[in-house]
Amino acid sequence: MTARALDFYFDFMSPFAYLAFQKVPGLCRKYGLEFRPHVANLPRLKLLAGNTGPANVSIPLKIRYLRKDLDRWATLYD
Repeated sequence: MTARALDFYFDFMSPFAYLAFQKVPGLCRKYGLEFRPHVANLPRLKLLAGNTGPANVSIPLKIRYLRKDLDRWATLYD
């Protein structure tokens, strides 16, 4: 019987991935899942998917919201 696994794809540049990485391994242990992290190149994947929109940092309103959202998640995760 093979163990159930959770494949976790992340980009080192993503602060959201960093926050998730603080919780996901513990959740895997709690539920008996093998944790399998995989590095992904998010800018490259966006291009391959045809997402050629501007970077978040070039949209002031969006970057302000992202920072607020990151603060909320960081507070939630302590």
